[in-house]
Amino acid sequence: MSSWIRNELGAIDFGDQRLNERFLKIGEKFLDKPTFSIRQGQGDWASVKAAYRFFENEKTGSDLILQEHVKNTCERIQQTPGTILAIQDTTILDYSHFPCTEGLGEIYRNGKLGKEAKGGQGFLAHTTLALTPDGLPLGIFDQKLYLRNKRENKGDHKQKPIEEKESFRWIEPILKTSQTISDPSRVVHICDREGDIFESYFHAQETGVKFLIRAKNDRVVDHRFNRSSKEKSTCLWEFMERQPLAFCPIVEVPETAKTKARRAHCELRFARTSFPAPQRYPGAKSTPLLDVEVYVVWVKEIGAPTGVTPLEWMLRKSSTCPVFTTCA
Repeated sequence: MSSWIRNELGAIDFGDQRLNERFLKIGEKFLDKPTFSIRQGQGDWASVKAAYRFFENEKTGSDLILQEHVKNTCERIQQTPGTILAIQDTTILDYSHFPCTEGLGEIYRNGKLGKEAKGGQGFLAHTTLALTPDGLPLGIFDQKLYLRNKRENKGDHKQKPIEEKESFRWIEPILKTSQTISDPSRVVHICDREGDIFESYFHAQETGVKFLIRAKNDRVVDHRFNRSSKEKSTCLWEFMERQPLAFCPIVEVPETAKTKARRAHCELRFARTSFPAPQRYPGAKSTPLLDVEVYVVWVKEIGAPTGVTPLEWMLRKSSTCPVFTTCA
């Protein structure tokens, strides 16, 4: 493993050859003992002190290290034929057990924020991991570290442009794909319900990037695709209820701390539709071309045991997105 860091990050230049070499030595020891602390993993006391001095040096920011890795990830994407999956998710890094640490933001803990969470503090990392459909990791395609401040009131938040909102973290990797990958249509961005933002769909459609996003919002759908109804508009869940049953899959649900293992009998429906731009979106009232065309796949468990929350996935994918055999 120690040779990996020299192949992957050996070209990093901190402006000082001694820092370059120290970085590689520190990295090699971290890779050899990834679960160890700095003091345990770096060996002798001189190496531990050298590591701390390296981290405190103003020339050795994490951005430079990440940029080199991301550059190599993009090269691997270009060299890998076929579909590439770009899986986005946010990780909360909880430093509440270090109450004296400065420069941290508020974090959610047990569904609460800030003081309600009894001093919850830390920061967040939104990471986009690139890999093949077979599960071969190609590297981090994008990563943003950020602090979460106190909640704004709803009115102020709605008036903000999307670029100034925390949710823009889901859209940036989509925009970056079209700017850095020669054929962005090979890349499929996969997001959980937090990524259910109209701008995610719109920018993906505009740039040719594919998406597979789990639905959270019960959006209005375009009536042109709802051929079974004369209504001008309807909402997504109601629209999908009207679609014919396509398949009855059985899902093996593993045991958890709260539920026993079971075989979940499900119903699967799918349909093509489109989402009009929300009223907050510039030009939404006058420009029908802002509509985003999607395929929707709805999997819903029937006959779930008493007291167990039924399985349900409402997935939205771009109209030209390849179909995968599994979508977890």
